[in-house]
Amino acid sequence: MVEQPFDPTLKTITKMSPADWLPLANRRRRRVTIEDSDVGTVISGATDKLFRVHDNPEYMLHLDFESGHFRSELPSRLRLYNSVFEYRHRRVVLSVPVLLRPEADSP
Repeated sequence: MVEQPFDPTLKTITKMSPADWLPLANRRRRRVTIEDSDVGTVISGATDKLFRVHDNPEYMLHLDFESGHFRSELPSRLRLYNSVFEYRHRRVVLSVPVLLRPEADSP
């Protein structure tokens, strides 16, 4: 999977303060641990960011940054990633697409 221009910046920002992303998913701020988001052993590629949220119960937050025009395939791709992470980490996974520009929200 080819890295996009937004990727290095977003990966750095999410590492700096991962708990700040929880309100985006309508969740309370909690202690967060960054987890490995590589799904290459199951499917080709890696997802953008995966956090373990230390709440009661503990859960995983998966952020998928979108700048392109992939709306038609986005739901099935998020379900696939969600399933892989749930199986791997044995936790409920909340997948949230983050649209980086208006063009990403089109048919």
